This record gives sequence, C-alpha cells and structure tokens, in this order.
Amino acid sequence: MIKNIIFDLGGVIYELDFDRFNHNLALLQRQANPQQIYSRLKQPSVFSDYERGTIDTPTFRDRVREELGLTATDEMIDRAWNSLLVGLFPGRKAMLEELSQGYRLALLSNINPLHLEYIESECQAIFQLFEHCFFSYQLGTRKPEAEIFNLVLDRMNFIPTETLFIDDSPPNIEAATSLGIKAILVKEPSKLATIIDQLPELVEGSSVLIES
Repeated sequence: MIKNIIFDLGGVIYELDFDRFNHNLALLQRQANPQQIYSRLKQPSVFSDYERGTIDTPTFRDRVREELGLTATDEMIDRAWNSLLVGLFPGRKAMLEELSQGYRLALLSNINPLHLEYIESECQAIFQLFEHCFFSYQLGTRKPEAEIFNLVLDRMNFIPTETLFIDDSPPNIEAATSLGIKAILVKEPSKLATIIDQLPELVEGSSVLIES
C-alpha cells in the first residue's frame, strides 16, 4: 500500500524548456546553430557540481565562462541559465492539496541556488504542501545517486515499498526502483493528473514501472 509520495520538481510540477536554454546559451557562445548540451539525460559536469552544492554561484559562473567559452557577464549567464524555467504546470497546486489529504508528501529536486531564488516566490504555496523539500545543493548529493534517495527515506522515515517516486528522468526512476521504491516516469506532464486519479489501482500490488 502506498502511503508516501516523493515528487520531482522540474518537469513534473514546474515546466522546463531545455531548447530555450540551449538556444540562449548558443547566443552567448555566438553560435548560429544551438547544440543540445543540457537536457534531462546529459549535462556538463559544471551543472551537476552546482546542483550538488560542491561549487558556489561565483565559481559556477566562472566555470561556465571557462568551460563553455563565454565572455558573458554574470547577469547574462544568470539570465540564460534561468531561461530554462518556464512556470508551474496548471493544476498542480490543487492536485497536491488533494493528495496531501491521503498521503505523506516530500519534494526531491536537483536544483541550484540561482534557480531556487528565481522560482521561490512563485512556488512558495506549492512548497508548503510538502512535509519537507529536499534540495540537492543543500544535501551535497543529487539524483540519480542512491545517497540522496536513502537520505530522504531515512529523514522522512519512509518504507521504500510504501513509497512512490514521480520524476521525468529515466536514470532517476531506475535509481529509485533499484531501492525498492515504486515509480512513475512522467513523459507527458499534461497526463499526470489523470494518472494520479487512478493511483490506487495502478500501484497497488505492483512493483513495475508506470509511465505517464
């Protein structure tokens, strides 16, 4: 029986636009044709390090300049980086409010200081619907590393077989299911509310991956 749900933020609750970020990055690099250097499945190590909190914001900007060949100002880098962020998907607050009546909810996000600062006021009401929000840069680890999932399970006192994880990244889903957590891979965010409506029937007695 599912008693707990761990939600991802970007791509599940909050819309991301990878093409827009890659386009704006290419403009800073003065490239005519944007290259897909950042996506759900791959990213340069500077972004992963920033999400882990192993580098601070000034170091992040300096490494982006050095490793990606930019002469951009701090403000230009921040603007391009934050262009990844679109806004909350419609209906997510109502969906989470309803779920909170029957499940314990936690948020687990690979996020960094610049992005959190950019969305925090917009997401404040959403964040308050979770018992705890786990942000990777504050924890020193990120998905899909097993450490971050075990940390959430331990701090929340969640039993893996009673816990559902909802994320848009296949490697993150694989990591969670390897620990005994059930999972939904969000391929089409617009269908998530429909999937959630069928949640008890979908996950009861099943350990298989469910895809929306």
